[in-house]
Amino acid sequence: MRFYSLLLYIAITTLCIGNSFAQKSEKEDPKLGPNPVYFLDNAEVMPDTLSLPSLGNIINVFVYYDHDAIKRAGAKAKDGVVYIETMAYVRNRFVKLLRNYSSAYDKLYAQSGSDSSFQYILNGKALKKYDEGDLDIKNKHLIQSLEVITADQLRTRYNITDKQAGVVLTTQKDKPVRSGHKKK
Repeated sequence: MRFYSLLLYIAITTLCIGNSFAQKSEKEDPKLGPNPVYFLDNAEVMPDTLSLPSLGNIINVFVYYDHDAIKRAGAKAKDGVVYIETMAYVRNRFVKLLRNYSSAYDKLYAQSGSDSSFQYILNGKALKKYDEGDLDIKNKHLIQSLEVITADQLRTRYNITDKQAGVVLTTQKDKPVRSGHKKK
C-alpha cells in the first residue's frame, strides 16, 4: 500500500513540477516505465522497501525519462528515475556548502553545533522554518554574499528576537536558487 501511495504522490508532484516550471522531456507525454529506479536522499532504494517520508519532510521530487534518466542512473534507468529529497538531506547539503563558502559561518556553526539558533535571511527576506527549502543551493556561484550578524544586529535590522545569530545571504536574482527550478 505504501508503494502505491508513493506512486500516486509522485504522479501528482510530477504534474505540479512539470506545469510549474515548464520542465518537459523531449516526448510530448513522458511516462515512467514499469520499473523505474528510485533514489531517496541520493541513495538508491528498491520500490518494495521504499517507505514514504512524511509529506512535510519531502522538499524535492525530480523525475527523469528516457536518455535523461539513463544519463543520471545508467542503463538500469531505462524506465525512468525518481529522485526524492527530504528537508534533512537538503539542509545538510546547504549547511555543508555554506560552511565551505564562509569561514565566519563555519566558525559560528562549529561553536553552536547546529543551525537551529540561526535566522536565515535570503535576499532581504527572513525565512520561516518551512521557507528554508529556498536555501536548496547546490552551487556556490549563485551566492553573491554571506554575512553573519549578531543577535543585536538581527533585532535592529529585522526585528527578530528569538535567534542568537543571523545569516544574511544574497544570491543572484536572475537565476533560480532552488536546485530543481529552471527558468524558461
